[in-house]
Amino acid sequence: MLQRALLTFNALAIVGLSLIPLQPALAFVDDKRVLSDHRWYTEAYVKDYLVKNYPTLVTGAFHKTVRYAYAADAPVSGSGFSVHQALPMSARRHEAFLWSEKDAGKSLGAEIDKQCVLLISESLHSLKYQVRRARIKARDTNTVAVAVITDVRSGELTAAPRDLSTYKTRPISLIPAEGDRRLLCNVYRSTTRSAGITYEFSVVLTASGFYLRYK
Repeated sequence: MLQRALLTFNALAIVGLSLIPLQPALAFVDDKRVLSDHRWYTEAYVKDYLVKNYPTLVTGAFHKTVRYAYAADAPVSGSGFSVHQALPMSARRHEAFLWSEKDAGKSLGAEIDKQCVLLISESLHSLKYQVRRARIKARDTNTVAVAVITDVRSGELTAAPRDLSTYKTRPISLIPAEGDRRLLCNVYRSTTRSAGITYEFSVVLTASGFYLRYK
C-alpha cells in the first residue's frame, strides 16, 4: 500500500501546480471529453524510464519476484513451472491534469509521456499485488519462486471517452497490441474547464492468472 501511495504521489507531483485546483472538481463523466491518442509502450521503455527518472518506483512494477507474459507473445513454456493458477485480474487507473497558458514553457509531449509511464507502472503494480494477495491467501511461503503473470492485455473502458470511472465492475474493451508494444495508455482531452484543456489518462490491463517458476 505504501508503494501504491508513492506512485500516486509522484504521478500528481510531476504535472505541476496546475493539477492542484483541478483535482477536487474532477468528474469521471464528461460529455466534452474526446480521445486524443492511443499511446503504446514496450515494457522495456517503461522500466528504463523509471530507472532513469523514478528509481524508487521500479520495484513496484518490476520486482524480482514477478514477470509479465503478454497475450500477443508466445505462450509461456519451459521447465520449472508450476501448474497454471487461474486468477482473472484487472487494473483500471486514471489521472488528469489541466494544461493552461502558464504551462506554455513546458513540453506537453513530455508531460503526457511521464503521466502515461507512471500510470502503466501503477497498473502493473496492481496486477503484481493481486497475485501476491492470492499467494498469501493460499499460504504460499515460497520466497524463491517467480510469479509469471499470464495473458496480460491492454484495453480501454467500454464507456470511454464519456465515462472514465475506475470502479472494478466497469466493463473493459480489449485492444490488440501494436507491433512489439504491449502496454496502452489512453489519452483524452476535454474543454469543459474554461481555464485550459484537461488532459486525462486511463490505463486498463487484464490478466488470466499466473505460473510459479522455480529457480
